[in-house]
Amino acid sequence: MKQKNIKKLLEMFALCAFSFTLSNCGGNEDDEETVDKIKYSVSRVDTYTFTPPFVYGSYLVNHPTKTVWVENSWNPLGPRFHVYVSQDNVFTDLGLLDSKETNLTTADTKKPVHVEVPIPASIDVNRPYQLFATNGSTTKIVEGKITFDMELLRDSNTFCPSWHSFQGGISAEKQSGYFGVFECLYVENLTAKPIKVKHMGYDTVDKWYATKGEISISPNLVMETMVISTSGEAMSPEKTIGAGEKDWFESRYVPTGKKMNNARLILDIDGKEVKTPVVSSIVSIENGIPAFLSVKWDGTMLDWD
Repeated sequence: MKQKNIKKLLEMFALCAFSFTLSNCGGNEDDEETVDKIKYSVSRVDTYTFTPPFVYGSYLVNHPTKTVWVENSWNPLGPRFHVYVSQDNVFTDLGLLDSKETNLTTADTKKPVHVEVPIPASIDVNRPYQLFATNGSTTKIVEGKITFDMELLRDSNTFCPSWHSFQGGISAEKQSGYFGVFECLYVENLTAKPIKVKHMGYDTVDKWYATKGEISISPNLVMETMVISTSGEAMSPEKTIGAGEKDWFESRYVPTGKKMNNARLILDIDGKEVKTPVVSSIVSIENGIPAFLSVKWDGTMLDWD
């Protein structure tokens, strides 16, 4: 199943999403790769300005008017981008490039950074060309498209892989966003003692999340998703939620194109499996759009908040 990337905005209601600026987006997953030296002749060097993506999302259950969003933070050591240039519907892989800024302070991790990009001599800089860059994902060119696999991941500190696109030669960033779906589940502990919690997934027939999928981007920057598998599940690491406190779990996946339908959330709380009541959602779950859920535990019942 394929699905085009669709963007939408909700009006701002300043209540939520502060946690994501702190938790989910502090590193670069492709930092383990080696940066290759440029092995081609260069016509010139462009400098591009990258800003962390900021994308609005919505709750799948309840809270229809509450505005929420996800905003990335750069790696304090400086972000790294896998950069591609396209002209005449052909991508050229420029490899991994680091920002000019390194050793960022906490206050700097949300500020713009700059990347010097060597433009190959094969690109005619007197004609239109485009730059496309990814951050936090291991990508490659397959059959003329930028592609990468995304497996279902549940955690409490999940990085959101992002994309950035520019018109060639223009330093100001034009567009950015996320790959896949970033889903956040809030869990509120209403009891008088700490609880140990794991996110076990969902009891549902029709999954809105793929356990393994692929994302591809064509040279004209059309993004598509392909579901490879929906079998199996993913479980988060355990975390402790204090008495009367609220915490969150994050999931990252390729959407299947289905909505949340007749589903129960499954948590492991203090070693016991508990489920919410069955619920369905009218909200479309789309590639690049964050999704949010909230539940509460009173010591006896796990219910939607």
